[in-house]
This record gives sequence, structure tokens and C-alpha cells, in this order.
Amino acid sequence: MSRFDSEIEHAQLAANSEITTFTNQSYDISGFEHSPAVDGISPIIEQFLVSFYQCVKSADATQLKELYDIRFYFLTEKFFAREPWPSAENVAPYLEEDPVCLMLYKELYYRHIYSKLQPTAANRFESWANYVKLFNYILDSSNPVPLQLPNTWIWDTIDEFIYQFQSFHQYRTKVTSKSQDEVALLLEYPNVWSVTDVIGYLERFISKSKVLSEDHNDPFKSSLFYATLGYFSMVGLARVHTLLGDYYQALHMIDPIDLGRGSILTRTVACHITIFYYLGFCYLMTRRYVDAVKTFQTILIFISRAKTLQNRFYQSEQILKKNEQMCALLAICLALCPQTVEESLHIYIKEKYSDKIQRMQHGDRDTFIELFGYSCPKFITPTIPDFKNLIPNHDYNQEALRLQLKVFLEDVVQQAHLPSLRSLLKLYTTIEISKVAKFMDLEESELRSLLLCLKHKAHNLVCEGGPVSSGTVRSSLDMEFWIEGDVIHVKNEKSQENHVDVYLHHIKSLNGIYSTLSHRWT
Repeated sequence: MSRFDSEIEHAQLAANSEITTFTNQSYDISGFEHSPAVDGISPIIEQFLVSFYQCVKSADATQLKELYDIRFYFLTEKFFAREPWPSAENVAPYLEEDPVCLMLYKELYYRHIYSKLQPTAANRFESWANYVKLFNYILDSSNPVPLQLPNTWIWDTIDEFIYQFQSFHQYRTKVTSKSQDEVALLLEYPNVWSVTDVIGYLERFISKSKVLSEDHNDPFKSSLFYATLGYFSMVGLARVHTLLGDYYQALHMIDPIDLGRGSILTRTVACHITIFYYLGFCYLMTRRYVDAVKTFQTILIFISRAKTLQNRFYQSEQILKKNEQMCALLAICLALCPQTVEESLHIYIKEKYSDKIQRMQHGDRDTFIELFGYSCPKFITPTIPDFKNLIPNHDYNQEALRLQLKVFLEDVVQQAHLPSLRSLLKLYTTIEISKVAKFMDLEESELRSLLLCLKHKAHNLVCEGGPVSSGTVRSSLDMEFWIEGDVIHVKNEKSQENHVDVYLHHIKSLNGIYSTLSHRWT
């Protein structure tokens, strides 16, 4: 069984460990709703802050998980949907002025501003300063720090750190909306949210955690907090390299990660989806379409089976958006390299993208541009714009996207005629080159080049276990062809359907339906 098949089988199990936290949960606020606020902080928020302090100081991971996963998000939606949480200065007395608790609270405070409100330039700089302070506290300690944060919080911290880095670079390249004070601030502090510092912190987390070391006597190696932080930082680094357009380095960052059953990464739902999204996108950009299809298929089936994600998981909106983006990327892959996918997924893609896939197979650049622009990551330009010599009417904010789109379209253009040629060849066992050239309205020399292009583009690396960047060169065509003189010989490879697998698949599906119905009746 391949690692992709293993992931599909394990999809529901991986989701349950995290999602059950949100099942049938409610937070009782009776008695607090009409209580007066003191110094802008209501009693229910005061209770949350006191509990927050106690859980952090006592390293009560179980209670802290409930505070973070449920109460914080409930209170946010109830009281702070359109305004920030109280400032760190106002909550400091309730946190006993503890520096660690204040750093953790500030991380939540600025994350909420980025999520629900519009961050100011000051917010962006202050959040960076808080991350630097928090990360230095974790990294500069000679022994593991006494922190026991839930896995979801650790992942969200790394995820938000990279999101704010990405957001800052996009904000900086929106040159037309900048005031003189903002430009002066950006020029005065060029190293805030710099690429080298962000990558440096993630690499230091990996090094400090010793997750790649065999020294089991090292205290950091045995620390669950540092190990989790180290693995999540690998995913974060893969994401950063993807945002910079370095897809091969991104794949190498994922190499040491266990994507199989029971991995801490696949048991954290948001991380699970993120890593497969960026892995699949890197495969697409490195022309490994077979692996890209397998990757997207695996994670899309995971999301479709984890039904409770749709209404109970606090990041459901982001997850559903990623789901739609990956469906669009899968449609691109299937247009460039037709393959067989799981039945339910095939039906969904056909219903939603059938027309667009046909247009892409006929070389429609606009459709490729539309789907790529919708589904790709928000690439960044790591350098500061030259504010003294700006090019009039130049959109600096879209410069990175235009560059990656250009690279992608260059490969698309080279394959523009390949779907038609592939379909034509499948109709014959032998056919003269001149006849095919006439059908396609090409010169014979152009057709010979196109046949060589089809051979070349159809042979790609395919991962067959082991590191994700490794693979064996395989053909993605469902036929083989060769040229003898002026005649093309074609051998169609009819796929033999495994009826045992088909029956097992339907038996498992029916068992799942039966179990669900039985549970409801009881």
C-alpha cells in the first residue's frame, strides 16, 4: 500500500482526534451577560484571563486546550467580532505581569486584529517585535522552557507567523497607498519581517528541537513541545520557500516529515491540509503531475470524509477555501495530464470544472490564468521597492504572481497541442506522420517536434515511497508510441480494473452509511 492510499484510509481517523473537541460543545456565560465592566474588562473576560494565567503557569495542557480551542474563539465571536481584545497593558494585572503570559496573550491579540480587523503599520511592527521576544525566549534557554501548549496553538503560532510575514510583504509593495510617514518607517526598519530573519527563526526551531538528530539523551529531543515546534517549522519553511518560488527546496524541507498514519502533523487538521496543499502545488510547478494528482486526491478525500469540519471546526472557512483552491489545482493537473481519480472526486470535478478542463485541453490561456490566479499561494517579493524611483502605473504588489504565472504558462504553451495529439493517436495502431500532420494542420517537421515533446512531457518523476522529492521516471500516458521511418506505431495500454478493490470500496462505503444510520436510530 502506497503512502497516498494509506492516507486515504486513515482520513477519518486523523480528523477525529482533533474535531471531537468541538462536538456538542457550548460555553455557559449565564450570570456574566449583564455584569458591568471594570476598566473596560468585563467579569467573563477577567475570568478567562485568570484561568489563562493559571493554566500557563501550571502547565495544564488539557485545560489550556479547552481555553484556546473553545473559550477564546467563543468569546471573540461574542464580544470582539468588530473590535480588538483589551490591550496587553490593560490585562497585565490579571496575568500577574508575567512576561511569558503577556507574550502569549499579545500573540493572540495581534492574530485577532489580522483576522477580524485591519492591522495598522504600528500593529505590524509591534507584532513582529512580540514574535522576536517570544521566539528568543524559547530559543535562548539552555533547558526546555516550561511551556505546555496544545498542538493546535503551536501550529497556529507558526502558521500566523508566516501569514503575517506574507501580509507584511504584500502591504509593503502596495506603494500607491503609502503615506510619507509609512514610507519613512519602512525605510528606517528594513529588517522587520525580513526573509532571512523569518527563515532563520524557523531553522533555529528545527535545530533546537533536535528532531533531525539521533541524540536521544538531549533534553530538547525528549521535549514534546520542542519536537512539535520543530516539525511544524519544517512545514512552515516549505511554505516560505513556496512563497518565494523555490519549489525544489520546499520539497526537500518536507522530505524528513512523516506523512503517514499517526503522525503529529496529520493529526493536526489545519497543518495536515496546509502541508498537502503546498506539497501538491510544488509538484505541479515542478511538472510532477502524477504526484500532484495523488496528493490533491488524498487531501480532498480527507476533507470530504471529515464532515464535521464543515460546521464545528473554528477554521472551517479557511479549510473550505483551501478545499476549493485544491479542486481548481486538481482540474489544472487533469487538463495537463489526464488521469483516473477516485469516483466521488471525479464526479465533483466533472460537475464543477468540466467546461474549464475542456477549454484548458484546447490551450485556452485565459482559463489557465483564471484558475492559477485563484488557487495559487500569495507569492511575495522579498526586496523593498525603490520608493524614490517608482515606475508610474506599475503594480508592484502583483509582480511576484506575474513572475510565477509566466513560468507556469511557458510550460502550458509547450503543451498546447499535446491533448489533441494524444487523443488522435489513441484512435490508431499505426498511422503515417503525413496523415497526422494533415489532421492537425502542421508541417511534418513541426509534428516530429511535437511527438518528441509529448514523449518528454509525459515522462516525469513519480514518488513511489520514501522522501517526497525523490522518485522514478515514469510515463503518465495510457499508451506507448514509437516511430519507424514515416509511420507512428501506437500501443494502447488498457487498464485492467481490479474488481476486488471496487467491491471492497463499495462495501466500506455502505458499512459507513450503515454505521451512521444505526447511530442516529439509537
